[in-house]
Amino acid sequence: VSELLLRSYSREFEDEADEEGQRWAATAGYSPSGTQKLMTQMSTRLPESREYGYWRTHPFLEDRAQAASARGEYLQPQEAQTEERVSDLRRSTQGTLLSFLEGREVEEPDQLLIKEEALAAWPSGREAEAIRLERLRRMRDEELENRPLYRDYGELVEAYRQQAGIVGRLDPESPLLATLTDEEEELQTSRLALLADAEKVLEDGVYETEFLETFVSNFPDVPATPRVTLALGEAYSRLGRQTEAVDAFLRVWEGAPESEEAEKARRGLQNLAPILRSLGALEELATRSGDPALAELAAHRLDEIVGSFKELSNGAEYLRRFPDGEHSEPVRSRVHQLADGLYGEVVLYQAVGDHLKALERIQKILEYAPLSPAAEKLREGAVLGS
Repeated sequence: VSELLLRSYSREFEDEADEEGQRWAATAGYSPSGTQKLMTQMSTRLPESREYGYWRTHPFLEDRAQAASARGEYLQPQEAQTEERVSDLRRSTQGTLLSFLEGREVEEPDQLLIKEEALAAWPSGREAEAIRLERLRRMRDEELENRPLYRDYGELVEAYRQQAGIVGRLDPESPLLATLTDEEEELQTSRLALLADAEKVLEDGVYETEFLETFVSNFPDVPATPRVTLALGEAYSRLGRQTEAVDAFLRVWEGAPESEEAEKARRGLQNLAPILRSLGALEELATRSGDPALAELAAHRLDEIVGSFKELSNGAEYLRRFPDGEHSEPVRSRVHQLADGLYGEVVLYQAVGDHLKALERIQKILEYAPLSPAAEKLREGAVLGS
């Protein structure tokens, strides 16, 4: 009983948050109809069952949309605030978020989330720079816990450079730039110090896929890199990571087209193409390889499986990478067909009371085929509301 009572309070808090947010939006110059539109869009993407609704901690999205629409009739957007006042509000929001952490014991994941939101609220200044540096150092320290030859210094250096670029655009005079430069140089020194040991491992010929990955990331320009990338492609191929294998082989081929490694990479692609299941990898081979025979081989394989692939995620990946590709329409048709099949399984599992398996299939439909007729039926509540 106490649990049910507490849940009613939770719903009241959500209603209050919606109302305050809508009022603040109107005060800031935004249309109050935005809240209603947001809740309506969320309701189309997150179907909800009204069965056992009394257990819910949040109001139904449909109810929140209706309440927002009613409130919006009495709210008028105010004149947009000046840039200075908006900046003051963003700085104040950052301060409020960070002050919440003072004197409290907050779990680390929650601390990180609050700090990220504080950085988003106001991305420059002393507090923002402290958050950026803390995030980079945490990433660095976690990476340095790995064995030396398995540390991805390339990824770390790229992260430092990316943050330095952001800080430089926001405040070219920021003292953080010097700190980032110094720490990046230390990482570069540590990276280069590993080269001799990494090359020794290559000579011995006994290594793991992870070692190859970090070698390519850490030493992209050394003479051994094409050979290592080729070995990485072969490892990916053996492990069934077909998309990554194709990418590695293509990097070797395009990076040094006249080399012995490039010829081996081409043969690797020729061997891989007839058995590739990844639609995206096949499309990439058909359009990017530059080899007519290989392109024809990949195109033939693509034609062969485009109407019969079995994984919804496979088709979704193709449509994400090649939305206007030559095979986008048949892929989309097959995606809808697979989603319809999953929808039938949803109905079956709900009929026998296995709601966990039904939810697994619902999640796949909404994640990989959100525009399919099956997803539309879910949004209409044909299954979830029954």
